[in-house]
Order: sequence, then structure tokens, then C-alpha cells
Amino acid sequence: MVKYSHLIIAIGLLIILCSSIQKSIAQSRKNLFPLPADSKTIREQDLEPLIKLIGNARIIATTEANHGMNEPLDFRNAFIKLLVKKKIIDVVIIESGITESRLLYEYVLGKQGTINDVLYNGLSWQFHVLPQNEEIVEWLRTYNSDPKNSHKVKLYGFDMPGSPTNHVVHRKMNTALMAVLDYLKVVDPVGYTEFSNKLLPYGAYLHVNFTSHTPAEKQYIDLTAAEREKLNLHIQELIQYIEVNGIVFTERSSRQDYEWNYQSVLNARHTINLANYIPLNYKVVSHKELEASDYLRKIVRYRDRVMVDNIEWILGREPGSRVLLFAGAGHLLKSPVNIALDSGQTYQRECAGNYLSQRYKNDYVVIGNLVAKENESIIENKFIDDQHANYFLKIPREDAGFLREESKQLDYQSKNMKLDIAKAIDIVLFNRRQTMVKFRGN
Repeated sequence: MVKYSHLIIAIGLLIILCSSIQKSIAQSRKNLFPLPADSKTIREQDLEPLIKLIGNARIIATTEANHGMNEPLDFRNAFIKLLVKKKIIDVVIIESGITESRLLYEYVLGKQGTINDVLYNGLSWQFHVLPQNEEIVEWLRTYNSDPKNSHKVKLYGFDMPGSPTNHVVHRKMNTALMAVLDYLKVVDPVGYTEFSNKLLPYGAYLHVNFTSHTPAEKQYIDLTAAEREKLNLHIQELIQYIEVNGIVFTERSSRQDYEWNYQSVLNARHTINLANYIPLNYKVVSHKELEASDYLRKIVRYRDRVMVDNIEWILGREPGSRVLLFAGAGHLLKSPVNIALDSGQTYQRECAGNYLSQRYKNDYVVIGNLVAKENESIIENKFIDDQHANYFLKIPREDAGFLREESKQLDYQSKNMKLDIAKAIDIVLFNRRQTMVKFRGN
């Protein structure tokens, strides 16, 4: 009799479990909206349900799991166009250098220039090769130039200038410093002479190449402790000089010129602060050793923290605006990634999205890009509903159980990195697979 009672209890629990699973599946499918298998054919009606899902959030973030893939970029462009046409957003902010992005900002508002030059010099991290970037920049310019559209949309980058630690880019880590010195040459030739004499000797050393160190390639690690200290002192002097002469410099140029260059000089200091994390005795190490190093961890965290300041500068320039924010998922997640090192130590890696979520709460909504195939993913997971190649899906906060229990902590970039997806994003942008873009020539 006891055995039978145990069997009855087990069957009862199984029925409850099956009912719970069915409820979770029904809940997830109710919030699931299919997208075309070919991301280049996304229509406005495919994205209409997203308008309700994002609510009234001021900052609408959408991400890509991997750089250079068609699906998240095509989705981003289609979504931007819909939000702009409905006058829901006033600003687009992308993962690219803030100093460089002034070219983008002015171009979409009608300033003369060639698209090749604007993309090549206005985008950092070599993002000028992505055809979707050319498409959205030209579309925004055309939209703004139409007299029927009194609603003008701005375009900014929010990353640190100069693609810090990327040694192959053409606008390097001295980008912000050189921009400010060029500005000073116009508004104050005497001041320019003073500060160019102090700072230009260091300009070529604002460069980092973790994989190589040769005498022919000047790098920040070639500077002595005394030289680093002198450079830090001179950049602080430049910031103070720009600040105390704000009224004069604004009169000699414009409020717009001054604001952009003041933000650039702050970012020049941030660039040096970031470089200061690199040890004086740095030696080229293996990729695995570099990834596990304390200084690279600090560099990654610092870069994301500066991103937040740049975003807030943009929001301050555009009061009352709603914005579309786009970047790699690792920059915009709402919760930290949990990382286990081979040494057995663990730590949490914060990113810009952690700060934005903390500060803006429900005014910050994240559409997180997930990819199913392990060999193509940054975030990998198989959802309960696997009938669609692409879709977006609202995560029901009241019932996060729609995710399989074992998948609440997803692998992120590697098996040693975990992420609680229900805390990290609000809406899933899911791709069964992703295809690499065909780079545009330039």
C-alpha cells in the first residue's frame, strides 16, 4: 500500500510538472513574435509588436551577439526606421568613438561630405566596412533632409575615441587629443603653441599593441614612469585651460564646437587613464594569459564606465529625447557576467548596461541578441520554442520559468562565463544562426 501511495504521489507531481511546462510554453509563445528567415526582408508590421513591449522607456537598447553579422544589424536598421517614422526616438547612439562621431552627427543633419570619408573617419573599430552602417547613415540623412520631416534625428557614437587597444585602426588612441589641439589652434594660437609643445611629443605613444612590441612601433609601454606622470600632468593642465577659457572659446567658435571639444579633452584624459593600467614592465604574453590578466580586466571595466559618461553627456545635450542605443551585448547587459578563471578565482564583470540599469531603472529596456549555434554564439541557448529561425520574445518577469531551469545561467563567450538571462535583458532577439556581412570596399 505504501508503494502504491508513493506511485500516486509521483504521478501527481509529474502531472503538476507537465502542467507547469505547458503553461511556460504557452506563456513564452504568447510573447513570441516571428521574424523573416531572411533578416533583410524585415517589414514594419513584423516589428510593430515591439512598440508595445518597449513601453515608454527613454533608452531603448538593442544588441548584437557578434560584431559583423547580418541579422542583428538588419534588425537594428529596420527598428530604427520604424521608431523614427513613428517619432518615438529622436537620437541614435551607436558603439563607436564619440570624438569621431561628430562627422556622423553633422552629416546626417545635412553637412556636405562624401559617405566614404564620413564612414572611414567617423566610425571607430573599423565599423566603416559594414554596409548596414552606410545604409542607416544615408537613410537618416535623407529623412532629415526631407522638408516634410520637421522631426530631425541625431546620430552619435558613445565609445571612447581611438578604438583603445585595437592597434590596426587608422585613427588611434591619440584621436581625442589631436582633435582638441586642432580646435585650440583655431580659437587660441598662443595656447596651441604652448600645449602642442608639451603634448605632441607623447602623441605617437598613445598606442597599444598587446601582441607585438618592436622599437619601430611606438607604444605607451615605452614611456617611463616619469614620462607617464608628466603626460598625465600636461593633460590635466589642458583640461583646466579649456575649462577656464570656456566663455572666450565659445565666442570665438560656437557653443557646439566648445561642447564637442570639451567632451573630447575629457576623453583624452580617459584614454591616458586606461593606458596607465598597463604595467610599466609589460611583456607580450599569450592570448590566454592576456585574457586572465588583472590589467586587461581593469581596462575593459574602465572603457565601459567611460561609455556611461559619454551616453549621459549625449542625453544632457538632448533633453526630453528618447534614444535607440546599439552595441555589442557585452556592453549593454543589465546584470554582470560571472567569470571563473582557470586559477579557480571568480569575479563579476560589470558593463555600461549595469550602470544604466541602476540609474534609469524602467527607463532602460534591453533587447538582447541570442544565437543558438554554439560555434557562432556569444550567448548560447536553446529556447522552448525552436520552430522559428528568427524571432523576438518578451521575457515575462512574473514567470521566468519559461526558460529551461538548466539554462537560467547561460554560457557567455566560454564555459567559464555565465549570465542570468532573465536579469540581463528584457526582450530576446533570437537567431537560429547568423551570417557574416560582406564588407563594403573603401
